[in-house]
Amino acid sequence: MKIWIRIPMFAILAAILAIAEVANSSLVYPNQGQSREQQSQDLRECYARAREETDFDPAKPIPKEDRSSPEKLRQRQERIRVYNQVLNTCLQERGYTVQ
Repeated sequence: MKIWIRIPMFAILAAILAIAEVANSSLVYPNQGQSREQQSQDLRECYARAREETDFDPAKPIPKEDRSSPEKLRQRQERIRVYNQVLNTCLQERGYTVQ
């Protein structure tokens, strides 16, 4: 007997977007001999700057009501893109290569 499981399309889309968020990780290399302490401080300050400038915190979970909305998930992806852009710019200004 075969059992078919129906998975709503929005659940599949949410899973794909969650994987894309994780896969979008960057590698950060110090170019100016920054110490580990300086690197940690710079990362904290750039994360704070990106959160402040974009009014977005990617560490916060997706609200339950937004998970079922493809439009809300697309908006979240755009906010993540802008957040990453601000974060990368901040790190580059402080002498890091972001890949």
